[in-house]
Amino acid sequence: MGIGNNRKIQLYRFIQIVKSLYPHAKSHCPYQLHINSLDLEDQLLLAQLTHSLTVLNQSYTQDGKLISTASDIANALQLLLPHQYRLTPRILTLYDQLKHHFARQPFYYEQACSKLKCSKTSLKRYLKPLLLHELVRKHRLNQRALFEVTPNRNTSLFEEMQGEWKDYQGFVEL
Repeated sequence: MGIGNNRKIQLYRFIQIVKSLYPHAKSHCPYQLHINSLDLEDQLLLAQLTHSLTVLNQSYTQDGKLISTASDIANALQLLLPHQYRLTPRILTLYDQLKHHFARQPFYYEQACSKLKCSKTSLKRYLKPLLLHELVRKHRLNQRALFEVTPNRNTSLFEEMQGEWKDYQGFVEL
């Protein structure tokens, strides 16, 4: 999964602007920023983007270094990821429904489609961001995909991030 060149150029411009405004700012990210579906270049861009957002937010410091928050990372992912991999309120609602119906048991596409009353194509589209953010796991079982809702995953971070994005109603899609 790669992101478009125009999007990358705009994100690199944003990073350069932040660097020119805060040339000596240092930050530390206590979280692991490895997303399996991103190539190395996009993972490095994610790290730089997280640093830039941390510098702009300046919400937590330790020993003169700015510390990245989980919200900084979630917002960097929202900027970086293509639209089909973002966690929207609709997808978070679907995730809550999956947790309600399949909290203790794995499920197949057909079972989820039946319970959620949606098509297999729509469900596949909705599962992409949930798989990327590790809210749902996928297993292969005899040519069929078996899914399970990841236990003990809290979506409050993503809900908080969605609240932040609602504040930017004038934001134009990159």
